[in-house]
Amino acid sequence: MENNPLVSIIIITMNHEKFIEQACISAISQTYPNIEIIFLDNNSNDKTFEIAQKVLSQSAIKHKILKNTESFGISKNLNILVSNTNGEFISILSGDDWYTKNSVEEKIKYFKENPNTDFVLTDGYKYYQEKDQLTDAYSQKEKEYITQNISNFFHDNITENKTVNVGTFVKKEILIKYPFDENVNTEDWDMNLRLTSKGFKLGFIDYKLFYYRIIST
Repeated sequence: MENNPLVSIIIITMNHEKFIEQACISAISQTYPNIEIIFLDNNSNDKTFEIAQKVLSQSAIKHKILKNTESFGISKNLNILVSNTNGEFISILSGDDWYTKNSVEEKIKYFKENPNTDFVLTDGYKYYQEKDQLTDAYSQKEKEYITQNISNFFHDNITENKTVNVGTFVKKEILIKYPFDENVNTEDWDMNLRLTSKGFKLGFIDYKLFYYRIIST
């Protein structure tokens, strides 16, 4: 791995005009020095695209802004985004979630310290929009279970999805070889299962590096 490999933050969004500015700012505010942002609006009928375009265009960070003329499923959109990236690593962000400033930096640090890792998940927060309430994404007991039983990840997640997949960080070469299945709706769960079933190594970072927004819709 080169000293500061290029990381592609891919942002997928649809009708998130209330939240997209926060998501984009969290991407361009990363402390890690070598990123690009690939943004895709899935045919929103509000001002999501315009707001994102304004925020990203004011940044010096390399970015690409895409907009669908029709709506596609999440998996297809993710595959479109991946095909437009140049990075060695891909970090996935939904338009209604956001990162801590050190999110990418900590993930790259983890990969350097654990070179056999193929993709990582992290700790973070859940934000309940209607209640304006912030809670831990995992209890301490849940985190301990995940980290201690990482080798049993496939079994645990085939029976019960135990992880929050915000900010999934993965080597691009893997997503090129094994793209998202466009026939399923639970694309993050499916990816976790397929990659671990094929022997790819998952890591878990015990730092709070994301905010997962939960809204009534």
